[in-house]
Amino acid sequence: MTFNNKPYFIILFVIYSTLILFVYALDFSNAPAESPSSGTDGFLPLAKKHVVIHNKVKNKEILNVHCRSSEDDFGMVHIPWNSTWDFSFHVNFWKTTKFRCHFTWHNGGSHYFYILKYTEMIIQMDVFPFVKNVYGK
Repeated sequence: MTFNNKPYFIILFVIYSTLILFVYALDFSNAPAESPSSGTDGFLPLAKKHVVIHNKVKNKEILNVHCRSSEDDFGMVHIPWNSTWDFSFHVNFWKTTKFRCHFTWHNGGSHYFYILKYTEMIIQMDVFPFVKNVYGK
């Protein structure tokens, strides 16, 4: 069967495109995750991203963390040694959301870190904590 009548083809195309956009816009962030260590992301690029920061500073000090983006600011958080702190965020429609975290500890250690769009990222420096973007992309 061919489409001899172009308006029918256009209507079908619009319906199909609308359905695809609707499915793409669904937020599956409330769907149960496999486990926090699974490294999986939500089904869609705009799904909620989850970041976990684990204090593993070698001299067992309190880690001070200040994370923010252009839309959100979590303020200064003090993470005891071998403890974790986490936060979640949604990427904007243009996928330009970036969080900048400033890490400081007692003996003058300081480091800026940008949480970008990596599937799973673990940073370990000599005296720097692990940072794992568990669900982030």
